[in-house]
Amino acid sequence: MSLRLSLISSSDYSGPTPANDMAPQTITDSGNWKHRATVKVFFSIAQPVPPCMSLRESVQVYKEHCRMAREFHQVKHDIAVLEERKRKLLAEMVEDEKVTAEIARLEEEFRRLTEENRTLMSVHNERAQQLETLCLTSPRTTQDNSS
Repeated sequence: MSLRLSLISSSDYSGPTPANDMAPQTITDSGNWKHRATVKVFFSIAQPVPPCMSLRESVQVYKEHCRMAREFHQVKHDIAVLEERKRKLLAEMVEDEKVTAEIARLEEEFRRLTEENRTLMSVHNERAQQLETLCLTSPRTTQDNSS
């Protein structure tokens, strides 16, 4: 079910009208009675009532109501823009946190691998020294056995 709501209910009124963003809107009703009541209350509150053209004060009140309705819709729009910006920033923040965690993990892995490399280089140098010592003592042992 859809409700077609207009800000100006009088078709014969020719005075000032709200801005284009105040044009009639279609709202899809979910069938929920609270939703319907909320929509009706909102639009009855936000809907400028056509003025009595013979009363200057009525026309001024109508113009003020139209201005406030435009302001209200601008504020709603600004809030929606800011909420979208907030959503994007939160998504960026989550992504940044993931990147930061990955950087920390990679730094720890680098530190661990650097330490492992130092250890392996130390063991390699020790083994190379042992091999050199064995090679120096081995020919003498071979010569000693052959004589």
